Amino acid sequence: MKKKLISENKLEFDKIVKAKNLYIMMKKIKKMKFISKSLQNSQMNWDNVGTGEVVVSVDNNKIYFFEEIHLENGMKLNDKKMWEIDSEKNKIGFYHFRNNDYENIFNFILENGKYITERKYECFPDNYFGEIEVFDDKIHFTIKIVGSKKNEIIEYIYEK
Repeated sequence: MKKKLISENKLEFDKIVKAKNLYIMMKKIKKMKFISKSLQNSQMNWDNVGTGEVVVSVDNNKIYFFEEIHLENGMKLNDKKMWEIDSEKNKIGFYHFRNNDYENIFNFILENGKYITERKYECFPDNYFGEIEVFDDKIHFTIKIVGSKKNEIIEYIYEK
């Protein structure tokens, strides 16, 4: 019983450390790579690759990313994201700026070394799923979109 309790406490401690490490790393992000892929049966044909700069702003446990992405086809995209880090509950909230407000898209939990979405995000007729992997020098954020016309993967690779 005592060994099981120690093991559970270590697991919780490791999760808290991972969330705090993610927070520290996110504050240092400066650049990014962007990849979007249309998969089998997708009608979107939205295959793009690009690079960009990220300006980071911090407000307590909220980290804001202001992104400028330059696609290989010459287009420029601007995007705003907010991450809410709750290291006590081992959760990461992801918000996307749209309609003049930050909308909660995903809540991530740590499972098997990576952050996965607690539940899908629904924007009819599409379902969105997400995953975050943290490495020593980068953060890999992946969104999968599945719907009647879409079958897409969008990857954001954030680096210091």
